[in-house]
Amino acid sequence: MLVALCVAVLGAFVPVAPRVAGAAATPPVTASSTGPQPDGTVGIASAGNGSYWQVSAFGNVFPYGAAPFYGSHAQVWNIGIGQYDDALNQPVVAIASTSDAEGYWVVAADGGVFAFGNARFYGSMGGRHLNAPVVGIAPTPDNGGYWEVAADGGVFAFGDAQFYGSMGGRSLNQPVVGMAVDPATGGYWEVAADGGVFSFGAPFYGSTGNLHLNQPVVAISASTDGYRVAAADGGIFAFGDATFDGSLGGQPPPGTSVVAMATDPATGGYWLAAKDGQTFGFDAPVQQPSTSAVLPGATAPPATTECWLPVVGYADGTAGPLDCAGSGVNVLAWMWYQPLNPQLFGLGPSATRSAVVAAMCQGLPTTSYPIEEEAVLVAGGYYGWTFAQSVSSLQVLQSSC
Repeated sequence: MLVALCVAVLGAFVPVAPRVAGAAATPPVTASSTGPQPDGTVGIASAGNGSYWQVSAFGNVFPYGAAPFYGSHAQVWNIGIGQYDDALNQPVVAIASTSDAEGYWVVAADGGVFAFGNARFYGSMGGRHLNAPVVGIAPTPDNGGYWEVAADGGVFAFGDAQFYGSMGGRSLNQPVVGMAVDPATGGYWEVAADGGVFSFGAPFYGSTGNLHLNQPVVAISASTDGYRVAAADGGIFAFGDATFDGSLGGQPPPGTSVVAMATDPATGGYWLAAKDGQTFGFDAPVQQPSTSAVLPGATAPPATTECWLPVVGYADGTAGPLDCAGSGVNVLAWMWYQPLNPQLFGLGPSATRSAVVAAMCQGLPTTSYPIEEEAVLVAGGYYGWTFAQSVSSLQVLQSSC
């Protein structure tokens, strides 16, 4: 349920110096290779077991380590019409995971929310008037709802999320850039680009609102009884019981900047995500992009390696590349074709040739010969199908369907 925006009395927000701050560079545990986000990473969320997801501005979700893949909103450039298919009204700005890491929510700047896995959709600001773009999303501890926060400090509550107040309608020195939920009280904090922290239904532990920062703050992440804020240069500022486990200390990799932060619940450490897809871990393991995720609609793990290459759509409804430079399967091609013929993509590794052809024929009334020819290459590459006779030719389809 959307709770009407109103102004509540703030918790104390007189700036307090951080207990430990990221003033000097501290080497991270390790740093990943650049992830596969050509449109730019905008968020990161824990997937449990030291793994995590990143999300790009186009809505593509990328699993790292052992993180499952529950789906994403993939945009495809259609070269035939010169625009994106299934384009978002506004770019994605953040991702948040469920407490059991079996799902996640993705939120766009217009307030639209997309739910995957066991994350449920409780409503959104999509299609409603906003005074400022949405910049973050945070779920309730029981996963029964979530809050969206906008750059003007407005907070919008859905599901069982309670509205405790916001900075909406109040003067801000800098725009709000994110929010985090207090696991102890169920309240929340907003953080602004100058490091000012605003507390609603949660204790105030301090902020950098009165300190000079080399780069603006971009994210906030909760601990048991505290929080950390991260700056674009990788500086970390810890308050309450949040530990300082290191930072980039004003020395981010050249040509990029930190855009998001997430806490590793297993270690209590944290990850920083850069716009170019790099991840930096501080008392948190850094993973490589997953190459063996079970994809949506699949009935078994892949028989080959996966990659995450941007796909281009064509006027006949096909899209590619289908594979990873000659081998493997391109996950974003799977995401394009699987909704067009779910039966084909759900046949599994032991499918017979006749079953595959029958599924292609069943898809034809709503697809086309070119689409089915390409779709079977993606599904077959994923499951490792090998048949004595080809199933991906126009002649086979015309004679069988």
